[in-house]
Amino acid sequence: MQSGRDTRIPVIAVIGLPGSGKTRFLNRMLGAQPMHDTVVLLSAPARPDAMPLAYPRRIVVAGMNPDPATGCLCCGIRSGVGDALRELFFKALSRRVPPVARVIVESATTDSAALRFTLRHAPFLGQRYLLVATLLVLDARVVLADASCNVAQAGVQAADCVVLSHCDLMPEADSASAIAMVQARVPGTPVVLPDFGVEALASVGLH
Repeated sequence: MQSGRDTRIPVIAVIGLPGSGKTRFLNRMLGAQPMHDTVVLLSAPARPDAMPLAYPRRIVVAGMNPDPATGCLCCGIRSGVGDALRELFFKALSRRVPPVARVIVESATTDSAALRFTLRHAPFLGQRYLLVATLLVLDARVVLADASCNVAQAGVQAADCVVLSHCDLMPEADSASAIAMVQARVPGTPVVLPDFGVEALASVGLH
């Protein structure tokens, strides 16, 4: 008798605009011992002085940043990420890489729709991977400067958790205001700070 347990590899999307603080958050989260069986697919740094990801099991994937002319991410996600996930699966299956418990896909966008579409509609990927959560990283300073939160409206609505970065660079009252603005936009969605790392996963039942 089958247990019905889903055996697909869980995928976590970590999204946010360039400079939003995704790498700082990932460095904190991946520093936790339970995360060492994770593989990260990430975009090439948007700036040469960008903070590097201090984690060895990482794969840089082409096409993970939006097209500068159109803002479109779909083709890059579907081809680049799709190819990387297929290759990773076969390497793990043949034991050419250590076991993979989860995959984190980091991308410089505020919308995970292209990734969600790819995992749902590409038969090979959909049978082996499952998107379980979208964590949206927002710069608290940008949120506070944009009273309507237009910069992240689409992403906030689709996010399972919002990671609010750079609060440590703001007065405490401004930080609290930024958190309140995001919570007002999406009541019930967890809002955490990047220094808490795995707390973001715990907030959506993944750790």
